[in-house]
Amino acid sequence: MNRFAPVLLLLLSGCLERPGRRPDPPDSTSSSTGGLCIVPPVPPGGILGGNGAAEVKVRVDRRDPVVLGSSPITMRYLSASDKHLIAVYEDGKQAASFTFTFEEKGSQKLCLFQNGLYRSWQLWDQYRAAAISPCTCVL
Repeated sequence: MNRFAPVLLLLLSGCLERPGRRPDPPDSTSSSTGGLCIVPPVPPGGILGGNGAAEVKVRVDRRDPVVLGSSPITMRYLSASDKHLIAVYEDGKQAASFTFTFEEKGSQKLCLFQNGLYRSWQLWDQYRAAAISPCTCVL
């Protein structure tokens, strides 16, 4: 028997995912509001070093900044059609700032987290972010 026969059988049965194809996320962009899960940064120490800031705050649009503790924070009822501004402050200094729309992200459920390796702040759809960050909010 050919040594590639088991792999061929799996491919033909559809058990392996085809390259470039991901399952569709469970939500769509048809809702009029969206939600944002904000994950606190990795604390100092550990393998990746983490964030050395004593205080991290996140501001979304003109809302009051929220101080990140040890648990994720949920922000709901953000307009799905508007462009939003996120600003991240570490020890009072602006560390990151960017704009987004839910439409360009392709999801109504987004996750803001700090990449532990480069300490950069990233905004991904919650479905995709769950693979690399503790994005556990219920949106």
